[in-house]
Amino acid sequence: MQVTIGATENQQITPDLKEHKDLEVEVGDYLLSKGFRTDEATYHAKMEPETVKMLGKRYSPTALYIRGRADRLAIHQKYPVEFEWEAKTGSKAYLNASIEVLPLLHHMKNASLGVKVLYAYSNPFHGHECGFWNTDVPSILSLRFTERQDDALRDIITECASKYWDNIKIYEQDFCSGSGDAFVLVSMAELAKLPSWKFLVNETVQSFEHKASA
Repeated sequence: MQVTIGATENQQITPDLKEHKDLEVEVGDYLLSKGFRTDEATYHAKMEPETVKMLGKRYSPTALYIRGRADRLAIHQKYPVEFEWEAKTGSKAYLNASIEVLPLLHHMKNASLGVKVLYAYSNPFHGHECGFWNTDVPSILSLRFTERQDDALRDIITECASKYWDNIKIYEQDFCSGSGDAFVLVSMAELAKLPSWKFLVNETVQSFEHKASA
């Protein structure tokens, strides 16, 4: 395991809520146009309010797993295609993408069981969008921890992440807003290599259309 510990850096996950909601609507509408039904799968939408309140204050690996499950699911109305999906938006302040690391690692591990998760990314401020499946996750610039992660959780995340990415650079992140979750940074150069999330959806549907017409 090769890990580099860096000094404190201050790049934050700074979600622009309107843009994030706009992307969720755009992805949902596009999936509907391609024959999918979509539904929300977040813990706070499906569980009792008291359970949601309790989970929101817990930081064990199990609680974080439940809170970090994919936000949405898609199921095709004609073909046997189902997947979970996540909408991620960039900010005006940064070109790099910030992605919560624990949910991403869960999705990557689940890929070995055949579970598919689509990440749809958009940075409307810098005019870029792309996507990737949990089976083909891009390389990362660094892994960022905040004060919310204790030593035991950091060890779990670092050990798991080292199985997927080489030469991980780890930084301590000042935590002043947002969820305080640990996250990874993906460079703009790496994002530029990725196809559009719409292309990935079309490619999936077309593969079944070709099978049906063969």
